[in-house]
Amino acid sequence: MRDPRWEVPAPLRRRIKNLAKLKLLERASRKRNVTVVWLREPAFASSGTELFAVDPFIADATFAELVADSQRLKKKLDLRPDRLWLCITGAITDRKNVPLVLEALRILAERVGRDQFGLLLFGPVRTTASDKAGWIAYADTHNLLIRIEDSLISNREMNAVMLASDISVMAYSTHSPNSTLGKAFALGVRIAVAGPPSVVGFAAKVGNGATSTLDARGLAEAILATVKFTPEVRFDAVSEAKFARSVLGIE
Repeated sequence: MRDPRWEVPAPLRRRIKNLAKLKLLERASRKRNVTVVWLREPAFASSGTELFAVDPFIADATFAELVADSQRLKKKLDLRPDRLWLCITGAITDRKNVPLVLEALRILAERVGRDQFGLLLFGPVRTTASDKAGWIAYADTHNLLIRIEDSLISNREMNAVMLASDISVMAYSTHSPNSTLGKAFALGVRIAVAGPPSVVGFAAKVGNGATSTLDARGLAEAILATVKFTPEVRFDAVSEAKFARSVLGIE
């Protein structure tokens, strides 16, 4: 469950709901037969006494197998090596703000050239058909390169496509950490993140790239800054086993 303290800023009604949820959880944690374990983001460092478990990275393969998968995906999707590929993966919903990312890509095209970047959407598109058509039309109008792989994907494929891309873009209208951020942390993938303060804070702790507020110009700057990063691979840092041991109180 999302920590109610993550949602900052929040409208009054949500703040009241979050406060009530927090008080109920604090009350439950004082019962002798109840243990509350808080879900935490990658790179979380505890500064208190709350029990926590870091959201795990689920690989479904060895790192070498995922690298091989990524090379096959590059060929299948025609991810031309003369471009830097920005990737949005998982379920493509309104919360991932594809139009904003496309606008950032247009700004980059005007600033550094139209032959520098490409955008890959990899996962089931959960918006309307007109939205998808609109993205393609916008890209055509501004001479931007876009690939859309609109299909259900496995967790292993999601890992592989992140390795196949150059930068994972997360322009999210959400407040909680997400599995994509954990994958980037474990796989050593560069990230460009735009969103509310909580999401930006989680990304800053991971340190694999740059962050901005949720606007196209800021995101474009973050993408340019992210190009310079060389993140390390931390494949076993947030494993399923570590998550299980934390939930069970073994560590």
